[in-house]
Amino acid sequence: MFSSIDPFDAPLIRLGRAYVASGSKAEGLAAYRRAVEEDPEAYPAYLLLGLEACAQGEWEEGFRRFVAVVERAPALAEGYQNLGVVYWHLSDPASALRCWEKALSLKPRCPEALVNLSIAHMDAQRYDEARACLERAIAVWPHAAAPYNNLGVSLALAGQAHEAATCFERAVARDAGFAAPLRNLAHLYWHKGQQHEAQHCLNQATVARRQEAVAMAGFQLLMPLASCDDDAPQDAYEPDEGGLRVYDLDVEPV
Repeated sequence: MFSSIDPFDAPLIRLGRAYVASGSKAEGLAAYRRAVEEDPEAYPAYLLLGLEACAQGEWEEGFRRFVAVVERAPALAEGYQNLGVVYWHLSDPASALRCWEKALSLKPRCPEALVNLSIAHMDAQRYDEARACLERAIAVWPHAAAPYNNLGVSLALAGQAHEAATCFERAVARDAGFAAPLRNLAHLYWHKGQQHEAQHCLNQATVARRQEAVAMAGFQLLMPLASCDDDAPQDAYEPDEGGLRVYDLDVEPV
């Protein structure tokens, strides 16, 4: 029988998330581990433990946790999405690609998987395919920095520096806490001979609270994880015969 009970509403899961949100990470992790002990078949604790492991760069531990997620919740796109991130960091891009494609087969509008699939396309120099993924991601995740940052990288690698700068500016406008788009702007300014502007961006990037990124050809890409906090509108992506256009790169950066 179908159950409407939210598995993330279990008492130990709520307790753990409250601890983590308040900065008491050790207590939060302890609550998640207790949840695993009490119900080894429930996936939320494995997912949350995996996210915390990845935040610390513990990719082998993240792998173990996300494998447990997909074993227990094979229809959960976020499990495969996050497992793909782990595979990428473990230097297995082929498996990462398969995981992101699997996630999108389960949830075609999973924005994190779309953003990350674009990285696989860029790595293979398939810039048109990367841009198509990022257009879809922007449609369902319009206020996030990652799709705009990565779109900027794809445009820069395709030789469209002005359009790339616009995307990096938009990424910063959406979340100035990420270092990646600031470093990418600095990279563009440096190659244009604008050293003062480049240094200003680098100074801002140094104090940004989020330094994580994936390097590619001198640029920095964002590879987001999915937490099952599904706030993306599910009807936002409606392509037409002319293709999706969700931004106008001819306007000034915002």
